[in-house]
Amino acid sequence: MDIIYGRNTVTEILREGKRKIKKAVIAVEQKNDLSEIIELARKHNITLEYLPRKAVAKLAGDVNHQGAVLVAEKKNIATLDDILEFAASKKEKPFIVILDSVQDPHNLGAVLRTADGAGVHGIILPETNSAHITPVVEKVSSGASEHVLVAIVTNLNIAIERLKEKGVWIYGIEAEGKKDFCEEDLTGAIALVLGSEGEGIRPVVKKNCDVLLRIPMKGKVNSLNVSASAAVVMYETVRQRRGKK
Repeated sequence: MDIIYGRNTVTEILREGKRKIKKAVIAVEQKNDLSEIIELARKHNITLEYLPRKAVAKLAGDVNHQGAVLVAEKKNIATLDDILEFAASKKEKPFIVILDSVQDPHNLGAVLRTADGAGVHGIILPETNSAHITPVVEKVSSGASEHVLVAIVTNLNIAIERLKEKGVWIYGIEAEGKKDFCEEDLTGAIALVLGSEGEGIRPVVKKNCDVLLRIPMKGKVNSLNVSASAAVVMYETVRQRRGKK
């Protein structure tokens, strides 16, 4: 079971209703401000516990719990097939994000939040040397992690090869790319690959990308934070797809 905290995250998990929840814990001092969470918990017959704010902080740890905590099962992990089937169910070309060794949970949470807004069908993470879905990631994502399919794979290159077999075009977002990302047609079945905060995409994964695209940088800093890079390219994809329709 996870200790999940934060008003938005707790609200989204309760709204979605997919997880088994042992109980919802509310800071009694903030009871009036958390009426929506209390109503959702009652609607789903979830045990409610009211504790002093200090006791809630002890349960959640040294975090900004905002007066709301859930004791709940961990998020279900998807498969590549789940992601592709989800895209097919929406009658859309697959739109996938692959994060290669992104280890900062705050960056993963931010990517998940943008991915939900951009309509990404799923995110793929490697099993090792990567942040995974944790309460910190869920809090940073403001609950978006509850809505985005996340697959964890033992080998990214094998996953990429499987996507290629399904007709998915693999775009690596790298400073050394030969073409600006906004000049590429992103309206087809695509997966965007972004690398770690310090090293970028690993060479062994980079070689497996169909095309490397760059984000043009006009200032003195040579790259954006990985979550910012992901947001820029995801929303260019949204812009192009809306234009196509």
